Amino acid sequence: MDSPLDLAPAPQSRQAPQRPMTAAGNRGSLRPAVEVAETAAQAARLVAEWQDLAGRAAEPNPFYEPWCLLPALELFAGQERIRVVFVRDTASHGGDLIGVFPLVLRQRFYGLPLATLAAWRHPQMFLAAPLVDAGRAGLAWRLLLGWAHRAGARLIDLPDLPGDSPAMVPPAASVAMDGFERRVLRRDPEGAEVYIAKAATAKSRKSWRRQLRRLSEQGSLEPRALGRGDPAAAWIEDFLALEAEGWKGREGTAVVADPSASAFFRRCCLAAAARGELHMAGLFLDGRPIALQCNFLSAGGAGMAFKVAYDEAFARYSPGVLLELEAIRDLHGRDTFRWMDSCTGDGHALMARLWRHDRRIERRLVAVSPLSGPTLLAALKAVRRIRTGIRGARVRLAGGGGR
Repeated sequence: MDSPLDLAPAPQSRQAPQRPMTAAGNRGSLRPAVEVAETAAQAARLVAEWQDLAGRAAEPNPFYEPWCLLPALELFAGQERIRVVFVRDTASHGGDLIGVFPLVLRQRFYGLPLATLAAWRHPQMFLAAPLVDAGRAGLAWRLLLGWAHRAGARLIDLPDLPGDSPAMVPPAASVAMDGFERRVLRRDPEGAEVYIAKAATAKSRKSWRRQLRRLSEQGSLEPRALGRGDPAAAWIEDFLALEAEGWKGREGTAVVADPSASAFFRRCCLAAAARGELHMAGLFLDGRPIALQCNFLSAGGAGMAFKVAYDEAFARYSPGVLLELEAIRDLHGRDTFRWMDSCTGDGHALMARLWRHDRRIERRLVAVSPLSGPTLLAALKAVRRIRTGIRGARVRLAGGGGR
């Protein structure tokens, strides 16, 4: 019998005892169909296979690759009981790893006693697409759902999924609860300058050229980008210092204000740099950075825009825009680059001006039971409509009933 899902409250101790990785399914095969790691140390045992899967994933997601997820598990897990679920194709030679699903158990959903497995997120990640083999996504989902059903879960809650990807729609009863469009930079085959010309009006481009000339008059202005194999530590520390000097530093939301966030940033950036998957670009005035951005790349030429910072003393020259133009040029100069997710919310002003394409990001709710699933999802959609209506009424009342 498969190990049941432990629905008991999480223990209060921060240090969970080290237990063997649990397994479920296909006991007679060489490898189990599902293996569950409950600690970062357990998950780290499968790093080689895990990283190989990342290169075959239907949806690239650096945040769920081992070099990024393992530090997150160590630094942000807190009291949450996180399970990294590894799914295998036991029919293949050697039992190929075809799915990695970081999940956390919730006792309730919408206030109802429904055992729910939710894709795990932390404050420093912006996409929760699981890693599934591009050619065997359907099998990976079926095995996951079978394990969740046997374990007693009723729902799987999947926020921050690419809504336009068939591989992110499980072969079961599911529904998109909400979503939004966010910008994506897609490589233009005619090059960066053609891309920029298509993205922005002639008036905007003329304004940016004028701002660039005026900024250049303040000293020696130089765009730079971190090259493959270049030391990354100085870039990382420069970014953290520049961000802390701005409004995020004043509001206490800069990365350095949180020891766990700063440790995560340093560890992930160094790990990405060692893999050749860290993209950092900057504008330097007299050798000092006045605008910097940090992005994560992944196998297959995809990337995630992670962080950006600039010196507010030069705000009138729009250093963030000027740096973004240089980053577009630098990325187009990389043979392997295909596209980058802005990782922003809906309606981000800068990306709306410079990045031409959109990507649907949605929250998908999956019913685990093949029999009661459609009825349960319909009921939850109704609950959501009622809750949304109540919130809207409260807002209207608070505003005096005006439009």
